[in-house]
Amino acid sequence: MTNRWLLRNVELMDGWRGDVRVAQGLVSELGQGLVAGDCTVIEGQSRALCVGLKDHHIHLYAAAAAAESVSCSAADVASAGGLRQLIQQAPVNHQGWIRGIAHHPDDTVEIDRECLDRWRTDVPVRIQHASGRRWTMNSLAMDLLGPDLPDLGPWQLSNGQRNGHLYDQDAWLRERLQQLKGAAKRPNVASISRQLASWGVVALTDTGPSNGLDDFQSLQQAQASGELLQDLLMMGNADLDAAWAQQQDQLTAAGAGPRKQPISKIGPHKIHLLESALPDFEQLCEQISASHLQTRPVAFHCVSRAELVFAATALEQVGSIVGDRIEHAGICPDELLGLLKQLGVCVVTQPGFIYQRGDRYRRDVSAADQTWLYRLQSIAQAGIPIAGSSDAPYGDLNPWQGIAAAHQRRTALGHTLGTVEQLSVDAAVALYSGQLSAPGMVQTAVTAGQVADLCVLNQYWSQLREQPQTTRALLTLRAGVCLWRDDAL
Repeated sequence: MTNRWLLRNVELMDGWRGDVRVAQGLVSELGQGLVAGDCTVIEGQSRALCVGLKDHHIHLYAAAAAAESVSCSAADVASAGGLRQLIQQAPVNHQGWIRGIAHHPDDTVEIDRECLDRWRTDVPVRIQHASGRRWTMNSLAMDLLGPDLPDLGPWQLSNGQRNGHLYDQDAWLRERLQQLKGAAKRPNVASISRQLASWGVVALTDTGPSNGLDDFQSLQQAQASGELLQDLLMMGNADLDAAWAQQQDQLTAAGAGPRKQPISKIGPHKIHLLESALPDFEQLCEQISASHLQTRPVAFHCVSRAELVFAATALEQVGSIVGDRIEHAGICPDELLGLLKQLGVCVVTQPGFIYQRGDRYRRDVSAADQTWLYRLQSIAQAGIPIAGSSDAPYGDLNPWQGIAAAHQRRTALGHTLGTVEQLSVDAAVALYSGQLSAPGMVQTAVTAGQVADLCVLNQYWSQLREQPQTTRALLTLRAGVCLWRDDAL
């Protein structure tokens, strides 16, 4: 397919209208009435032209698995009886399991092993809590996973018996599933990748804390086969420190110029902090130092105030380097803003959670902490680089839903939450720009000479600023290569 394009009569974010030529993977020319020559012409009809979007925090394989799972969320299940009926009628996935996601007891009913056994005994069932931290399984699933377990294994106990709950054991679960016939195959990410491209997403950061070299190689193979279309930065565990150092020695200017295949790179060392089980502080500092010694940044999962304090204190103790990140910053009080600024970290957050989870936050989070939930404007005004992301499958995959939530700060039921943190739509779009390795470095301008990561959108900028959540891409280019082209063109 051609990588020479003339995007005729498009409007940039700053209001400029005209033609944009793409050649050899770059924006080669902007002007009025440009001659098409051998370019494929796209008639923009004054629609918005935007830089290609980046999802700076996603879990690719989990998102792909969620796409073939049964949603148990409040939006899909209105009662305990509805959840029972859903599971009783659910189809099995490619592994032969029923896999449920997004369950929250407050929305339907609490579940355990005995409950699931009453609903299904013919196939293994596992249902994930909306937080992503807990799996609940029926007896058949437990027997398949652990016939050779010493004692009672990692399962939670009730009255000395395994109740089917598995907390914070994704690495163990993955290893066990890989040992089962038919369960070792990773989910195909093609559908997720193309859906992202249809919204204008050209690059992703996969943030799994247990990611290793095999995960990286698998995603590279997905790119090479055309299954994964986007550029990729993959975080992972400490075992990738050496691979990071080797990669830094080999980096070239692969992103500048014509290329058909997307780029893949190893990213920061992901450290998943949990307030209920914080690591030994000195050992954490040693982990950070080991990665920093290889010039590899660290990225901390920090949803709670305690997790954020713990991470910031450790970085203050060890010293930060360029590229260190805070993921989520779910609760970020004023007194930490100065320290985060001093450390030079970037905050990668999820504006969409205000819409998706805001009504639960209003009920469950203390009134004092609600002020600090998923802040945007305050972090930006403090001079801290900030970027946006989906956290899919735990958040909505659609970046325009996140952009709308960043601007509106409305919950699903229409309540507002933290209106002082609202951003303009333009500033919200900027959250999803930048570079994968520098997510807080805003890049929304379209100029000659830059890599042609672009998307022609279905709306004018004036319409987009009124209803960003209805936005989609008509054409998405990654370095001039077409990832998505709508039939409307």
